[in-house]
Amino acid sequence: MRLKYTVLGNAIELEARRNGDNIQVTVQGRTLEARIVSGRHDDLILESRGQRFRARGVRERNQRMLWVNGRTFSAEMQTAARRPGPAEEASGLAAMIPGIVREIHVRAGQSVQRGDPLVTLESMKMVMSVDAPRAGRVAEVLCRPGQAVEAGIPLVTLEHPRPAA
Repeated sequence: MRLKYTVLGNAIELEARRNGDNIQVTVQGRTLEARIVSGRHDDLILESRGQRFRARGVRERNQRMLWVNGRTFSAEMQTAARRPGPAEEASGLAAMIPGIVREIHVRAGQSVQRGDPLVTLESMKMVMSVDAPRAGRVAEVLCRPGQAVEAGIPLVTLEHPRPAA
């Protein structure tokens, strides 16, 4: 996911990628990689370069607040930027409502057909399936069982099928 933010009056482009328990964030050409040790979507214990730190985030409309090891950062989202390269042909499938990921039915590289179940979510004692809207190949699984997710959080990325030559 690539986003543009204004932080202390400065425009900053941020790209964040998640693959299971691993997170990669690139800001102004600098990349940080971390592993999720424990927590939920909005309150995590991360490990990077042998050090652990706590990150907690809150969002309201286009405002974001992030606390990392007691330091507070705030930002205003300007726009969602397009992701360049082959990933432009991918499509993310997001949680429709806040919930808990109960089961993941696919893995990266797996082919799926329209209607195949990808992820099962539980919310308020209801269980719902996030199904493939079309045939394609799973590019990334962006969640894990037991993870709390908010509405709009991408769970799986599907690649569009390539047209026959």
